[in-house]
Amino acid sequence: LEKIQADIKELRREEEAHQRKSDELKALQDRSAALDKAIEGVKDLIRREGEILEKTEKGETEGLAGDQEKVAEDTAKLADQIEKQGLNDPAKVPGEGQQGGQQGGQQGGQQGGQQGGQQGGQQGGQQGGQQGGQQGGQQGGQQSASGQLQKAQEAMKEAEKKLGGDKPAEAKADEQKAIEDLQKVLKDLEAKKEEARRILSLPEVKKMIEEQQKTTGKTNKVASQMKGSSG
Repeated sequence: LEKIQADIKELRREEEAHQRKSDELKALQDRSAALDKAIEGVKDLIRREGEILEKTEKGETEGLAGDQEKVAEDTAKLADQIEKQGLNDPAKVPGEGQQGGQQGGQQGGQQGGQQGGQQGGQQGGQQGGQQGGQQGGQQGGQQSASGQLQKAQEAMKEAEKKLGGDKPAEAKADEQKAIEDLQKVLKDLEAKKEEARRILSLPEVKKMIEEQQKTTGKTNKVASQMKGSSG
């Protein structure tokens, strides 16, 4: 019985250590699935907007303003969904931030003291400022997926006005602009999907999945032993 209790304590420590990583891993897996749905959503919008453009070019514009209004509404919904699901942000490697933060905090606290804190603060500030500036500049120069969808929606709304007016043929340029914006979103989301796939295939992430499976096996074994000892 004492051995079982010791095993339980060890399992609890292992489970606590793996829990945060497990949550981050699940978040990445959920993100990958959400990206799949978002990508399909954008492809559908491109197809529908392309059909509107084709009809505009043929002069078949009767009732087309209503179709354009619906596509614009669905574009706004997808933009909101992407924003809420955090798909504008880059993917994170599970456990990376946690391990780095813990190790850095422990080492800095033990070795640093006041002098290390001052030096670390100066160096960290300089490095963080440089890295943050570089990353921020790169991200700032590129429109987020939801922001790009909003631009596409604006172009669609302009096309809708023209389709419902006296010169519906003039909506063509706005429809083309909307498709171009949607294609940029598609490219961005597909790149994020590929990054999520890459992270999930990393050796350390695969090892994390294996460790979770082993922990689950140990938990089931101890539960079986407890059941047997109680009987």
